[in-house]
Amino acid sequence: LNVVTEGEGFPSAVLLRAVEPLQGLEVMSPRRGTERYVNLTSGPGKLCQAFGIDRSLDQWELTQGQRLWLAEPLSETEIDIVVSPRIGVTSAQELLLRFCDGASTCLSRRVRTRHRS
Repeated sequence: LNVVTEGEGFPSAVLLRAVEPLQGLEVMSPRRGTERYVNLTSGPGKLCQAFGIDRSLDQWELTQGQRLWLAEPLSETEIDIVVSPRIGVTSAQELLLRFCDGASTCLSRRVRTRHRS
Protein backbone atom coordinates (compact mmCIF):
# COMPACT_ATOMS: atom_id res chain seq x y z
CA LEU A 1 0.00 0.00 0.00
CA ASN A 2 1.66 3.21 -1.16
CA VAL A 3 0.59 6.46 0.45
CA VAL A 4 1.57 9.57 -1.51
CA THR A 5 2.85 12.26 0.84
CA GLU A 6 3.27 15.26 -1.48
CA GLY A 7 1.24 17.07 -4.10
CA GLU A 8 1.17 16.36 -7.81
CA GLY A 9 4.55 16.76 -9.49
CA PHE A 10 6.53 15.88 -6.33
CA PRO A 11 7.27 12.14 -6.31
CA SER A 12 7.14 11.13 -2.66
CA ALA A 13 5.42 8.21 -0.95
CA VAL A 14 5.49 5.84 2.00
CA LEU A 15 5.07 2.11 1.46
CA LEU A 16 3.01 0.61 4.28
CA ARG A 17 4.35 -2.93 4.54
CA ALA A 18 2.47 -4.09 7.63
CA VAL A 19 0.19 -2.95 10.41
CA GLU A 20 -0.70 -4.34 13.81
CA PRO A 21 -4.48 -4.76 13.67
CA LEU A 22 -6.31 -3.56 16.76
CA GLN A 23 -9.89 -3.87 15.52
CA GLY A 24 -11.82 -5.73 12.84
CA LEU A 25 -10.08 -9.09 13.22
CA GLU A 26 -13.41 -10.86 12.61
CA VAL A 27 -13.55 -9.22 9.15
CA MET A 28 -9.84 -9.59 8.30
CA SER A 29 -9.52 -13.29 9.15
CA PRO A 30 -11.98 -14.55 6.49
CA ARG A 31 -10.51 -12.20 3.87
CA ARG A 32 -7.06 -13.65 4.52
CA GLY A 33 -8.16 -17.23 5.17
CA THR A 34 -6.23 -17.38 8.44
CA GLU A 35 -6.86 -16.79 12.11
CA ARG A 36 -3.16 -16.35 12.90
CA TYR A 37 -2.92 -12.77 14.16
CA VAL A 38 0.70 -12.28 13.07
CA ASN A 39 -0.07 -13.36 9.49
CA LEU A 40 -3.10 -11.14 8.89
CA THR A 41 -1.27 -7.99 7.81
CA SER A 42 2.46 -8.85 7.76
CA GLY A 43 3.29 -7.67 4.26
CA PRO A 44 1.89 -5.22 1.71
CA GLY A 45 -0.21 -7.80 -0.14
CA LYS A 46 -1.56 -9.33 3.07
CA LEU A 47 -2.34 -5.88 4.45
CA CYS A 48 -4.36 -4.94 1.36
CA GLN A 49 -6.18 -8.27 1.30
CA ALA A 50 -7.08 -8.06 5.03
CA PHE A 51 -8.36 -4.49 4.69
CA GLY A 52 -10.18 -5.14 1.39
CA ILE A 53 -7.99 -2.64 -0.45
CA ASP A 54 -8.00 -3.07 -4.23
CA ARG A 55 -7.34 -1.05 -7.39
CA SER A 56 -10.66 0.78 -7.00
CA LEU A 57 -8.88 2.77 -4.27
CA ASP A 58 -6.02 3.95 -6.51
CA GLN A 59 -5.51 7.69 -6.02
CA TRP A 60 -7.94 7.64 -3.07
CA GLU A 61 -7.87 10.73 -0.84
CA LEU A 62 -7.02 9.41 2.65
CA THR A 63 -7.98 12.62 4.45
CA GLN A 64 -11.69 12.43 3.60
CA GLY A 65 -12.66 9.71 6.11
CA GLN A 66 -14.74 7.59 3.72
CA ARG A 67 -14.11 3.93 2.91
CA LEU A 68 -10.36 4.17 3.64
CA TRP A 69 -8.57 6.77 5.75
CA LEU A 70 -5.66 7.36 8.09
CA ALA A 71 -6.76 7.85 11.69
CA GLU A 72 -5.25 9.27 14.84
CA PRO A 73 -3.70 6.73 17.26
CA LEU A 74 -6.16 5.08 19.66
CA SER A 75 -3.88 5.79 22.61
CA GLU A 76 -0.87 7.84 23.58
CA THR A 77 1.24 4.71 24.17
CA GLU A 78 4.85 5.30 23.20
CA ILE A 79 6.14 3.11 20.40
CA ASP A 80 9.77 2.03 20.12
CA ILE A 81 10.42 3.12 16.52
CA VAL A 82 13.47 1.45 15.03
CA VAL A 83 14.98 1.87 11.58
CA SER A 84 16.75 -0.57 9.29
CA PRO A 85 17.60 -1.10 5.62
CA ARG A 86 14.68 -1.72 3.29
CA ILE A 87 13.53 -5.26 2.49
CA GLY A 88 14.09 -6.73 -0.97
CA VAL A 89 16.03 -3.72 -2.26
CA THR A 90 19.63 -4.40 -3.24
CA SER A 91 20.66 -0.84 -4.06
CA ALA A 92 21.37 1.75 -1.38
CA GLN A 93 21.41 -0.80 1.44
CA GLU A 94 23.23 1.73 3.62
CA LEU A 95 20.11 3.92 3.67
CA LEU A 96 17.97 3.23 6.69
CA LEU A 97 14.53 3.74 5.18
CA ARG A 98 12.45 1.08 6.97
CA PHE A 99 10.71 2.38 10.08
CA CYS A 100 8.77 0.07 12.38
CA ASP A 101 7.60 -0.68 15.89
CA GLY A 102 10.48 -2.65 17.36
CA ALA A 103 8.11 -4.61 19.61
CA SER A 104 5.56 -5.56 16.94
CA THR A 105 4.92 -9.22 16.20
CA CYS A 106 3.22 -8.31 12.90
CA LEU A 107 6.27 -7.61 10.74
CA SER A 108 6.91 -9.58 7.56
CA ARG A 109 10.59 -9.75 8.54
CA ARG A 110 12.19 -9.02 11.89
CA VAL A 111 14.55 -6.10 12.25
CA ARG A 112 18.08 -7.51 12.51
CA THR A 113 20.02 -4.32 13.16
CA ARG A 114 18.27 -1.77 15.32
CA HIS A 115 18.87 1.92 15.06
CA ARG A 116 16.75 4.18 17.22
CA SER A 117 14.97 6.95 15.40
